Amino acid sequence: MHEKPRTVDVLDSSDGKDTSAACDKALAKVVAACQEKDLFNLKGEEYEEFAIVGVQCPVRLFSPTISTFPNKLDSTVAGGISAQNTPFEMIIREAHEEASLPEVLTRRDVRSAGVLTYITLLEQRQGEVEGLVKPDMVHVYDMEVSEYVIPKPHDDEVKEFYLMTPDEIKTALLRKEFKTNSAAVMIDFFIRHGIITAENERDYPEMSMRLHRILPFASAPRL
Repeated sequence: MHEKPRTVDVLDSSDGKDTSAACDKALAKVVAACQEKDLFNLKGEEYEEFAIVGVQCPVRLFSPTISTFPNKLDSTVAGGISAQNTPFEMIIREAHEEASLPEVLTRRDVRSAGVLTYITLLEQRQGEVEGLVKPDMVHVYDMEVSEYVIPKPHDDEVKEFYLMTPDEIKTALLRKEFKTNSAAVMIDFFIRHGIITAENERDYPEMSMRLHRILPFASAPRL
């Protein structure tokens, strides 16, 4: 705490068109620089649990040649978990294989953000057996990166990456442009960060409950 108040002069880069956003961006650069130089310890809490002005999410577009969900949008990184690996090790591997993100970066910055449990009805157009009821469990991770970290396709599965705003993602969700379970992940992200709330979504409680169902099978080894 300082005994005397301190002030900071900020040049309005928007020329008065959006002063609030300009100040927010200027402060974000200062905070990011302090984080890079380890000038203060945030104890792993490097993002706010509410809507962040100007936030964008890297979203990948599947190749038209893959067998399941061709030309569908997906979360930045995703993959199945083998019996030999933990969810954390999986996300590190997939971040490199699917988005060309360095292991050291992901290992340092990725944060566990919970688990989704839900049930979905498969459709033939998704490359699945139509009509089957499929329970699923998804480990979710968040990773905040600077504007200089750019995901890039590393294999033929991904056509390209887009930087999308929450509004653009909402539009794509309503148009059913996302892979099914990735749509659930995006909705969960919106709920956790205050983009979808009880005030702006009448089905908020139902959406939250459907993302966290009790599944009728063992989800962890029993001792």
